[in-house]
Amino acid sequence: MQEEIPAFLDYLDKRKIHTENKSRAWFQPKLIRTEALKKVIEASKPKIVRELEHRLKEMFTQFGNEEIYLSIKDIGEQFFEKNYKTDNDYISRTLKKHFPKVKQYTNKEGKITTKRYKIPFWRQTIDENGTETFVIAYKPAIGYPFVFKANGFFSPEEYQKFENTVSGNMIEYLPF
Repeated sequence: MQEEIPAFLDYLDKRKIHTENKSRAWFQPKLIRTEALKKVIEASKPKIVRELEHRLKEMFTQFGNEEIYLSIKDIGEQFFEKNYKTDNDYISRTLKKHFPKVKQYTNKEGKITTKRYKIPFWRQTIDENGTETFVIAYKPAIGYPFVFKANGFFSPEEYQKFENTVSGNMIEYLPF
């Protein structure tokens, strides 16, 4: 077998390649992007990124907002229990690294500034008959919020469905 190695290397060196070099991985990325690869990429994201994506998609779907304003403090209080991994600095670094399209609110001059905004949430109400219902309410807030846009968190097909339900005022509420 050792005697065959030089001949095999010579064959590899002189053989005709049937595909062109299209990228660093040789093949065009669209040729190797399969559903399995997408699942691996999704599962490889840090837990905080997956949690933020899930919670924000849930908020867009439940409340029907095109934009949601949340500060670092709001994200920590709304989405995560208090622990060492989700302090404000860690959340800020995660947003900057994994959500490049998400920017902080800026004024007309393009400067990051404070803003008054409202955070949607579910409020439990009980009518005179004792019937329990949940209604959308808004908690007023002021701070340096990040602007989360619905079109950045849904696939094109999901966003189209989201637009149709919101524009038709037929918001699909997720079960609690």
